[in-house]
This record gives sequence, structure tokens and C-alpha cells, in this order.
Amino acid sequence: MLYELTQELRARLAGKGVPFTVIYGPERGEGAFAHERIVIDELAEGDAFGAAVAGPRGPNGSRMTSTIGAVARIYAQSHVTGAAVHDHRRRARAALDAVLVALDDLLRGSRRNGWSPTAGRFLLPADLADSETWPGAVYELRFELSRSVLALAWPASEGADGATGPTVALEAGGIKSTTRATSFAADDPAETACG
Repeated sequence: MLYELTQELRARLAGKGVPFTVIYGPERGEGAFAHERIVIDELAEGDAFGAAVAGPRGPNGSRMTSTIGAVARIYAQSHVTGAAVHDHRRRARAALDAVLVALDDLLRGSRRNGWSPTAGRFLLPADLADSETWPGAVYELRFELSRSVLALAWPASEGADGATGPTVALEAGGIKSTTRATSFAADDPAETACG
């Protein structure tokens, strides 16, 4: 659910001219301020479960509610010459406002999920703990998404490895490919290999 929400949030913010990349985390190997971005990820604390929302219960009706804990980390860098911490934080808060409005539009509007922001704060990334300068600001927004747990059949297209999605059965010799390789030498003809 969060991966798809990340894709929708990316499109929504880009449509509003917000110049931040939106990615689904967790991130690996990047310094805090490699570039401006918004990283969406699940909270390590896990999910919570509760009673179903009242309403008619059909054959696939809601059995209970699952609340997913999530986080959005906003990495912002002011473009003001000689930017100070307040400049970076101002840019992070502007991005935060855009994220809050977009999430509210997506979740309450088109998706019809419940959601609530639960906490927010500025962080000091570990790689900047001893730094004398502030190359940017990191704001962490924690929020919860509610979704119904439905009585649905397992996807019929489950593959042998347990992954779901479209599958194709191939007979022996069902895949054929041709590769043409050309040398840069004028007198060397192209070679073709089939497999």
C-alpha cells in the first residue's frame, strides 16, 4: 500500500511543481544531503489492528481495520547563498505543507482511507552530528493509514516462488533470442548468435 501511495504522492507533488524526488524507502548508502528528497517508509514499530468500521458487510466485507504506521522524511536544502539553519527549515516546512495537503487529498479523497499525522520533528542526521555547518534540514513526519481487512481469495496468479502477479507458462524451447554483434573494424562482418 505504501509503495503505491509513494507513486501517487510523487505524481501529485510533481503536478504542483514541488521540486523534491519522492521515493519509497528504506534508503541505503546515501548521505543525508546527497539531494533533496522525500522518503516514505514503514515504521519499525509495526501495525495495529482494531474493529471494523460499521457498515453493511457483504461477502468480502470488512472484518477489521489494519492501521499501518508510516514515516515521511523530508531532506531539504535552501538555495539561498550562505543559507543558515532557518533557511533550510523554512524550505522543509514548505515541503511538509505540500506533503500534508497531498496525502490528505489522496487518502481522504480518491483512496477513501483514514489517516492521521501523529508526530513531526526536525532530526539531526548522524553524519552531521559533528559538523559545524548546516547543509540542509531533515523533517520527519509520522502518520498512520487505516485500511479494511477484507475476506478475499488469494490471487490466482501466484507463481512457484510465492510472488503474485501475471505469470506465463512456457514450453521447452519457448524463448528464442537473436543477438547481433558488430565489430568496429571495417573488414569484420557482423556475427549472429541464437539461443
